[in-house]
Amino acid sequence: MPPKGYRGRYTGVYFPSEKFLERRKAQDKDSRTPLSSWIFATIEATIDDIIEPSQEIKSHSVSLQEENRRLKKAPENGEAELRGLETQVFKLQHASSLSDTDSKGSILNS
Repeated sequence: MPPKGYRGRYTGVYFPSEKFLERRKAQDKDSRTPLSSWIFATIEATIDDIIEPSQEIKSHSVSLQEENRRLKKAPENGEAELRGLETQVFKLQHASSLSDTDSKGSILNS
């Protein structure tokens, strides 16, 4: 049973082996860090590592979605630009014959 001051915020931890526990206690003694503080810090670091990448992934996902939308529109914009350029080429290639016709399409005698 935990001391009265720890009730409501206490949990038990089972280590993989006694050897692991003894090694951890020796490391704690060298670093002067209590085992409970080390466990808590490890848990917090793990949670932070899990949360941060997910936020990074989310922001990366948003930027990829925006790029995807832009790239989906690119062929439409390219096709419209291509049609405009083809029209200009046609006009330039046929400029002399177009100037020799009147508005009804008949050839003018000059």
